[in-house]
Amino acid sequence: MKLLIAGVLFILTHITYSQTSVKGRVFDGETKEPLAGVSILVQNAQTGITTASDGTFTITSAQPLDSLEVRYIGYQSQKIKAHPGEPLNIGLVASVTTMKEVVVTASRDEQLRTDAPMAINKLSPTTLSDAKPTLIVELINKVPGVAMLNYNNEQHAMAIRQPMGTNAYFLYMEDGIPLRPMGVFNHNALIEMNILAISNIEVVKGPASSLYGPEAVGGVINFISQKPTAVPTARVGLQFDNFGYKRVQYG
Repeated sequence: MKLLIAGVLFILTHITYSQTSVKGRVFDGETKEPLAGVSILVQNAQTGITTASDGTFTITSAQPLDSLEVRYIGYQSQKIKAHPGEPLNIGLVASVTTMKEVVVTASRDEQLRTDAPMAINKLSPTTLSDAKPTLIVELINKVPGVAMLNYNNEQHAMAIRQPMGTNAYFLYMEDGIPLRPMGVFNHNALIEMNILAISNIEVVKGPASSLYGPEAVGGVINFISQKPTAVPTARVGLQFDNFGYKRVQYG
């Protein structure tokens, strides 16, 4: 009887130690933001797992984990050489395949942009990165039908499908929260925006007061902040002029 129990324990111990596991995290190769729901598949095996909300994963298999295949919609698939015991940092590259965009801002409910009852534009992280802006105006003016003038004294003029001016016709938000309280003159609201912290920009062109209140008579500009990155990153920006103006930004 003792020999039988010892044999069973030996077999269980052998099975346990014969399993190998690999840990890692998956993130956007450009923004370094973690990607959730990414499929991690073991090559030549029926084993797989998806990443958690923070992009991390742990995959265990009784078979050797020599290589993994990483798949995610909108990104190029990758085959990664696995090294059990060494954490993997996998940066996925966005695919060039054009897909239908999903917009949340317009109606505060997930829907296709083509089905939204208003004109919406979005500046992606790729567009923001390629622009290499030093001022917000350099980004805003990339949206068709939108024009912004920088007055260099912490003020600006804005036009979205209507004449240029400093009137409070537009609502400026950061992650859905207004940058200025209602009723406060907001033609200098964007001076407080940190360019290095912006992930993308959503613009609703035209009246949107039914959704966002009276300050959205002419439109809405919503700045989406970057999410915490999966790997350590840092950016520093410095602005100055010959009049003594200085500004340091961190991202």
